[in-house]
Amino acid sequence: ILQFSKAQDVLYMYLLEHKAATRQQATTAAANSAGGQWGCSGSRTAVRALSQQIELKPQFRQQLITYSKEYKARFTELFQQVTRHASLDLAFLSFRLDFNSYYESLSEAREMEKQEREQLQ
Repeated sequence: ILQFSKAQDVLYMYLLEHKAATRQQATTAAANSAGGQWGCSGSRTAVRALSQQIELKPQFRQQLITYSKEYKARFTELFQQVTRHASLDLAFLSFRLDFNSYYESLSEAREMEKQEREQLQ
């Protein structure tokens, strides 16, 4: 969850920077238009700044995929441990965590895959 939060912060900062550069470009174009010049001629500086400074790292998407896989694996493990416990409170928690049976079906599919791999070996 913390990794996703950090990635979300990075994405949010990227969007804020992009929005600021877009506003700068619009302001420059409006000032040029008001001065009797072609509106977009002065925006090249903003576009250049936008392309040079505001870039997401190429591995950002891959990091999100990795975080997602790790989160799903950890949550599935937690869910399996909660459902196997004898406590009624944990049984209620498992229902609240998986009210639409998504994770239950996911864990069943993983168990089947695991059994198939064991049979092949």
